[in-house]
Amino acid sequence: MLDAEGKSAGEVVAAELDAYGQAEILAVLSTRDHAEPLRVEGQPAKLLKLPYSIERVDPESLAQRAG
Repeated sequence: MLDAEGKSAGEVVAAELDAYGQAEILAVLSTRDHAEPLRVEGQPAKLLKLPYSIERVDPESLAQRAG
């Protein structure tokens, strides 16, 4: 997945075709701020909201809990 500047913006984890033959992908973005539009294999990517909520965890606080 590349941003508008041609830099890597994340990694595609899974891809499937929907009922209309359009590709839907699950990707992990490397940053919250990215230069849009995003592209996958040269095709524009449209960001959709997840159908569930996720908890954002600070990696440093997570490391302190484990130590």
